[in-house]
Amino acid sequence: MYQDDTLRVFLEADPTVTSGRSVPNDHPVSLDTTQLSLLLRGVEVERPPGLLKSLVSGPTREAAFSKDEIMALAPQLKEAFAQASSKERVSFALMRSSSGQGSELTAGAVWVRGRGFHFALSRYRSPTDKKWAGIPGPYDSAFARGRLTPPDVRPDFTVLFSLSSYVIKQEPSLATEMFASPETELVIDYQRFFADARKSPEKTLVAAPTEDRRGAMGSSVTAVAPAGEGGMPDRSDRLAESQATVRALTDRVNRLESQVTDLLDIMKRLTSSLEESRRALAEKDKEIRTLQSAPGSPK
Repeated sequence: MYQDDTLRVFLEADPTVTSGRSVPNDHPVSLDTTQLSLLLRGVEVERPPGLLKSLVSGPTREAAFSKDEIMALAPQLKEAFAQASSKERVSFALMRSSSGQGSELTAGAVWVRGRGFHFALSRYRSPTDKKWAGIPGPYDSAFARGRLTPPDVRPDFTVLFSLSSYVIKQEPSLATEMFASPETELVIDYQRFFADARKSPEKTLVAAPTEDRRGAMGSSVTAVAPAGEGGMPDRSDRLAESQATVRALTDRVNRLESQVTDLLDIMKRLTSSLEESRRALAEKDKEIRTLQSAPGSPK
C-alpha cells in the first residue's frame, strides 16, 4: 500500500480471524490522522533492565515512536484502515538509523475490533544489516524467510499505554508467553478515549514522545503547572507528581495481580491436560488387556 526508504504499510490476513479464533475485525474503519496520532503518542515500550540496573532505576520505559515517525505513520494507517477488509489487519515496518553504523527495525500490526484498538509489536528497534536498503514487502522472500522474519519467541519488551485507564488488555502475560504467538499486544478502548478527548481534552493529554523516558514513575502524563517562586515546585506540581507515582504503583499492582491470575489459569490448563492424558492412558491400557485376553491372541 505504501513504501519508502524508511516506512512500509501493508494489509495482511489477520491470523486470529482466518483461523476462526476470533470474530471478524470492524474494517474498513474511518479514523483520522489526528486520532491515530493521539493513540500512537500514548504507546510506550518497557524493557527489563539488567540485574544491577534493576536495583537502581527499575525498567526502562520509553515512547514507542518519535514525533517524526508518528507524522509519517499516522496518515498511512488512516489510508490502510479505509481499505482493509474484516479479515485483514494493517501491518507496518519502520526503519531508523541507530547510534552505530547500522539501522533498527520496528514492526507490528494494528486492527479494530469492537471498541478495541489492537496494537501489536513483533519487533522494536531490532538491529538490522546496515546494507539493507528499503523495507521489503510482506511476501518478499527476504521478509518471509530471511533475517527479517518475525522471531519465534516472545519479545523482551512490553507494550504499554501512557493512560492506563483506557487499556482493555495488555500482553505479554504468563499465559500468553506459554501459549500465544510471538507478539506483544495492547488493546485500547479507543471509542471512550476519543469521546473523552472531545469532551475534556485535558483528561486525555498524552506527553509528547521523547527518545527515552527512564523508569515507570515518570512515564505518563498530564499537563504540568509552572513552577512557583524561586524555581521551587508549587503545590500543583507536587500533586501532579504524587498522582503520577500513584498511577505507576497502581499499574504495577494490577500487573502483578494479572500475572497471578494467569498463573492460576496455567495450572488449571495443565491439570486438565494431565487428567485427559490419564484417561487416554487408561483407555489404551484397557484396550490392550482386551486384545490380550481375546482367544488366539499371543500371551
